[in-house]
Parts: sequence; structure tokens; C-alpha cells
Amino acid sequence: MQRQSRSNPLVAGLALLASLFGATSALALADLQITAMNVVGSARVGDCNSVSMTVRNNGDAFTGNATLDIELVTFPSGTPFQNRASTPVIISPMQGGAQVTFTASNVKFLAEGAATLQAVVDSTQETDESNENNNVRTLSTNVSGSCPGAPPPKPRPDRNPSGCDVTATYIQPSGNTAPANQQNYSYQLRFKNQGSRPCNGFKVNLSRYNNKTCSGYGSRIGGSRAWASVPSLAPGQQAVASITERRTPSGGTVCIKPGFSPNSYGDDNNANHRTKKVIKYQ
Repeated sequence: MQRQSRSNPLVAGLALLASLFGATSALALADLQITAMNVVGSARVGDCNSVSMTVRNNGDAFTGNATLDIELVTFPSGTPFQNRASTPVIISPMQGGAQVTFTASNVKFLAEGAATLQAVVDSTQETDESNENNNVRTLSTNVSGSCPGAPPPKPRPDRNPSGCDVTATYIQPSGNTAPANQQNYSYQLRFKNQGSRPCNGFKVNLSRYNNKTCSGYGSRIGGSRAWASVPSLAPGQQAVASITERRTPSGGTVCIKPGFSPNSYGDDNNANHRTKKVIKYQ
């Protein structure tokens, strides 16, 4: 008599699930991205501005029941760490493949001129995403004038007219060494306007860093009050700034670079008047 085989219902069920979903199917996740961002109308100093944004969930999964945040920050393009303003934006949860377009109001700019908007969706990382590297979108704009009722923009003494170009050259030390344990050593920089338009005057200091890149924390050479004044410079005109400290270090290799007042003093080429120099005390 032939024996009839009996199938295992557990094995059969697992085989059915594998055939339906794939034995190695990946977990579905959301994927948030800001696909469009524009300033509505003209950007002005104050909080009367509006910004249109489109957010899409490129993923296959629901973002969850928590509301989604967007960190929207504005700042001058040339000085990203100054005059920053933040506007909170909240949107509803999104199903996979969904898209929403909306307008954020009361967006604030704090200064005239070239500005940057930076928006980060899910900035607090509450939603698990398949791609966490596409949540940021930036936009460049120009801010001119003020919102109704807002005070007029302050003049910008740190902004020179187009055509001004100040260069900085180290006179002392002229090479890559400086005397160690030197009494009353003076560091000197020559500033020259190599542009075609006059440049505003400014004050300059000098800081020393214990590395070769002038990064991290630096100490002010000569103390916190050691500032040298540089007058306004006509095209081709130059001036020497001297900063003295009572005693240089006993040795070591450092990086020195100038600082300015106004802090964001700018011209056609900011790099060539913020010159770094690596020196060795010996």
C-alpha cells in the first residue's frame, strides 16, 4: 500500500510569503526631499517675506504620525554666521509618494545684499529615511529695501563699492621665522588697494593659532586691545599696520592671520586681505 505524503503547513506558509514578498525584501522607508523653493516677490529686510516650497516623500513608507519640521534659515551669503534669522515651519505627515506645495510666511532677513536661504526638512531626524543626505535645499537671492513699518536698513560700512580690492602682505616677519623670546616684537602688514575704486578704512588685529591652518581657537597677539587703524585707500595707495607684543613665544610653529573691524569687511576679493602665514619661533 502506497503511503500518502503529508505537507507541513508552517513550511508551506513561509514558502508562500517568500514568493509574495521575496525572501530578502528590504524594509520600506520614507525619503523626504525639498524639490523646489522660491521667494515670493522681492526679498526685503524684515519679516514680511514669503517663501514657496515643495516637499516630496520619495520613499515607499508613511513618515509617521508626528508633524514634520523644516528648519528655514536666512543669512548674508558673504557672512553666513552673522545676521542669521530662523523661521519655524511645520507640515503634516506624508504618505509614500505624496507631495505638498505650500507657502511659509513671516520669513525674516536681517541685512540687505546677497543672501542665502537654507531649508532642512526633518531637521530633528524624527523620521527614519532611506536617504538622509537629500534633506537640504539652498537658494540665493538679493535683499533690497525694508518691510513696511520696519526701520530702514543700516548703512554697511563693511561693504566696499565694486572695484575696491585690498591686499595684505606681511612685512615682518618677511620670511617664515620670527625671533623667540623677543622683547617688543612688532608684526607688520602692508595693505594696498590694487583696485580701481577707493576702499573704506578699517581696523585690524592679529591672532596666533597653534597649528598650520589657523583653525580652532586663536590668541590675540598683543592683547584684546591691540588694534591698528588703516585709513581709506585710494586706488594704488598703501598703508602699513603694526601690531606689537611684549614677548614672543619661546618656540614652536604657529599660524597667524588678521582680523578686521568691521568683522565682515569685504571687497572684490576677500581672500587676499585675510592672508594666513605659518611661522616658526626660533
